[in-house]
Amino acid sequence: MQYALVSGLLLIFGLVFLVLGGSTLFKKGWIIGWLRGMLGMICLSIAASFGLVALNLYGYKSVGNESIIATVGIEETARQQYSLDVTKTNGLVENYPISGDLWQIDARILKWRGPLLALGVAPGYKLDRIQGRYLSLEDERGKERTVHPLSDPDLGFDAWQAIKNLPWLPWVDAHYGSATYVPLADGAVFKIYLASSGLIARPANEKAEAALNEWN
Repeated sequence: MQYALVSGLLLIFGLVFLVLGGSTLFKKGWIIGWLRGMLGMICLSIAASFGLVALNLYGYKSVGNESIIATVGIEETARQQYSLDVTKTNGLVENYPISGDLWQIDARILKWRGPLLALGVAPGYKLDRIQGRYLSLEDERGKERTVHPLSDPDLGFDAWQAIKNLPWLPWVDAHYGSATYVPLADGAVFKIYLASSGLIARPANEKAEAALNEWN
């Protein structure tokens, strides 16, 4: 809900610049008109930027510390072949075939500072990808690896990457969170938590617990 409000505010700013740019472009005069035209194009570009950032941020979900962001259920289909059901916080379940002995899930994370943090805007995340890995170096080099995106790409440009590449922004930090690789085991269920240190995969049933104990 918070990211919907942030997106709404950005869209309002975009509309303001859109009106300014449009009204400037349609006024008469030559030199003044040219200057107005340049100003109008700049305003329209800013409006488009606000709009794209707003649409991209809308895909993020706010979350408190140590909150569950996904559940992963595992079913073995063949040797080193698994089917993973990823249940998101909205209840949507998506299935991904994964090859290997281990699996990992990643997310893009936004953390707010300054006024937005004071207003209570929680960190936001967007699930990024899920992938498999083999234990042996020979398998890792010779066998097919599987990587699946967990969300649609950003529209127009990568807003998260743009924020990450601008470290001087005083009010937001962009981080990449990855849970450590955990074993693939038939019937295992894991809960994915977002913590201050990143993502944590925790066993949610006895088979997951046994797989972790055996692996460790």
